[in-house]
Amino acid sequence: MTLNTTPSSTIHNGTGKRGITTDPTVSRLTQAKKTDESDTYSVADSVDTGVSMEVNSIVESLFTQSSHGSGVMDQSEERRLQQRQKQIDYGKNTKGYENYIRTIPKASRGPEDPETPDKHSNCSKRAWDGLVRSWRRKLHRYDPQE
Repeated sequence: MTLNTTPSSTIHNGTGKRGITTDPTVSRLTQAKKTDESDTYSVADSVDTGVSMEVNSIVESLFTQSSHGSGVMDQSEERRLQQRQKQIDYGKNTKGYENYIRTIPKASRGPEDPETPDKHSNCSKRAWDGLVRSWRRKLHRYDPQE
């Protein structure tokens, strides 16, 4: 059996009549009509008539699969956040940071002042390292004069 995936706004239900798709799940699928009595069915046909349970399970898994939508972090992402927090903690544990938060209130901080990088930002390791490096250099302006 082959699966025909040409776009169409109607479905062929195998009875010789065309029907308008009312199921929102089916309407989102790429649909095609059954061309003749051969083994060519649309995705909508398999959903409507239960012709192919395999196609239904594949379609369902495609709609439900999500790497980030499940709310579960994988170990590498969890480790990345821990490492980023560690770098932020190093920066916040400096005399320069203490002087900075003591001398400049949050309300009066400008674009040139150091801003703690967001550990949840979606960026590469190299970009993250650049953000931390820039933040730490700006913090050095507030180091105590010895």
